[in-house]
Amino acid sequence: MSMFCFQCEQTAGCTGCTGKVGVCGKTDETANLQDKLTGALVGLARLANGENPGEKASRVMIEGLFTTITNVNFDNEAIYLQIEKVREEIGRASCRERV
Repeated sequence: MSMFCFQCEQTAGCTGCTGKVGVCGKTDETANLQDKLTGALVGLARLANGENPGEKASRVMIEGLFTTITNVNFDNEAIYLQIEKVREEIGRASCRERV
């Protein structure tokens, strides 16, 4: 695996970290999981379509953003669980749209 990560002020040469480990110590696996989480959050935001997505979805979005943008959570299992929370909320939101 390899990464391209430009999430923080520590990025090498202001161009992003590549390879197996970033300047901050984040592994390529963690960077890729954070990218998956960000993609899932984008999907959930698109489902909201500018409307209030509800308290639970809002909470899931805030937790997901905190997990990625603060660049302090390198716990892959916690990131994976957050991805699952977002996917569950996407499923609930999709069901509500069809009703």
